[in-house]
Amino acid sequence: MTNSTTRVLLINPPTMVSYYAGNDTYFPTGLLYLGTVLKKAKYDIRIIDVNNYFYKKELSEDILTDYVEQQLVPLIKEYAPGIIGVGCLFSGAFKGLVLIAKTIKQYFPDLQIVAGGIHPTIFAGSVLMKYKCIDYVIIGEGEFSFLQLCNIISGNDYNEIN
Repeated sequence: MTNSTTRVLLINPPTMVSYYAGNDTYFPTGLLYLGTVLKKAKYDIRIIDVNNYFYKKELSEDILTDYVEQQLVPLIKEYAPGIIGVGCLFSGAFKGLVLIAKTIKQYFPDLQIVAGGIHPTIFAGSVLMKYKCIDYVIIGEGEFSFLQLCNIISGNDYNEIN
């Protein structure tokens, strides 16, 4: 059995921009790439595709918060990941990323949350300064830098992070 620091939950947040909310669907290939690399390194991986869950469904901040509290929080309690990675392929999904991260941090304040994707890459400094619910940002292609970060967090050796 793996311990909690070797479990990684990857989440694809929904697009929250009003004219796309509930109508934007895509396969989260970036998270699948991350998951594949981590799995080969013996991490226990789960991927939750929140964006496609809400495809063609009503979506608001309240609805997403309820979903996180009623669906993700119990899953996190049961799965006990040490790290959560939230992808943000488009800037329209960043609002959903923040809402998910904020809600998770309310229940699990010590859980490490990592943001990745285009928006966090472009605005890494401001994301880390403004959103205290996000602990780390992966800049650029994340397969191997996210693996390195997971290895560091799992070993509790934070001095190696740059």
